[in-house]
Amino acid sequence: MSPFFSIIIPVFNQKKYLMDCVRSISAQDYNNYEVLLVDDGSVDQSGEICDRIAENDKRFRVIHQENQGAAVARNTGLEYAVGDYVLFMDPDDLWGKNKLLSEAIRVIEIEKCDAIIFGMKKKYGDNEITEEWLDIFSNEAFKRSSDRMQYLMEHNVFQSSAWSKIVKRDIIENGGARFVPGQMAEDIEWNLRILQLIKSVSVMPEAIYVYRQVKKSASHTVSARHVKDVAEMIKKYAAMEDGERKKYVFHYLANQYLQWMTMTNYVDLNEIKSNLREMKQFYYLLDYDWYPYVKKAKKQGRISLKFRYYVVYLNLRKFIQKRIHEMFVRVNWDIFRLS
Repeated sequence: MSPFFSIIIPVFNQKKYLMDCVRSISAQDYNNYEVLLVDDGSVDQSGEICDRIAENDKRFRVIHQENQGAAVARNTGLEYAVGDYVLFMDPDDLWGKNKLLSEAIRVIEIEKCDAIIFGMKKKYGDNEITEEWLDIFSNEAFKRSSDRMQYLMEHNVFQSSAWSKIVKRDIIENGGARFVPGQMAEDIEWNLRILQLIKSVSVMPEAIYVYRQVKKSASHTVSARHVKDVAEMIKKYAAMEDGERKKYVFHYLANQYLQWMTMTNYVDLNEIKSNLREMKQFYYLLDYDWYPYVKKAKKQGRISLKFRYYVVYLNLRKFIQKRIHEMFVRVNWDIFRLS
């Protein structure tokens, strides 16, 4: 029997937490799945650990490749996947519930949906879980909604993570939804592609995914390249032609634009001057305000004011630039408290 779920895990130097990740999958009370461990050129014995896991459990398959980054590793997993639905995990994360797959099956059988979204918990290193997201989501209100995707965005549920979604593999394959090799924050654009492809979506309103925040993890580092890649993605999709999915794309872009403005706080301003000037033209995206943080930013009027000053005074004296920068940081920490 072919597996119903394909779980894709890109692995690079994660020997410390990999077994925690694997155990949370093995503990599931539903067994018809495959796990694709894509060893992306690890040099810390992670590859050997993957091999031992596969030797002991035939549901796990290992693909070894030269280091090419998480995007390519995920794409490799998609090439080998045969399940009806696809999930992604990061090797330092885990599932906090052993009924994720069995409950997903029940949702799929009832709703025949293209995708399911579930919530997450944050875990700081080896410490206890301290934060949850999607814990107060109203599933009944969601089901009654005339536009489910709009409802998800209005409640900050459709986010840019690949690991918070279960997606029908035919949708991914027929739509050519692949991660962009070498791109920083590759999840953002992949979700834009998925957003244009899925026609029906459901929710499991629990914080199931345990997202571990580890120092020096690639997902917690902002660089000038990161800022530039997100800017290029926004420019690319802001030029999208009219279509039935355009409104969803633009509301999603507005949220990413706001987060891009936040990311600029953590890089050398001299490296992104051209980006700052160029990205000012997309300020209109904030009119697409389904996401609560976009709506809040507009209501307060702070992001608008600080961003315009930020661009105008970019070349003025350093102490003015520094002060505006600090003000911008304070505003954005309030806005992104839960992101």
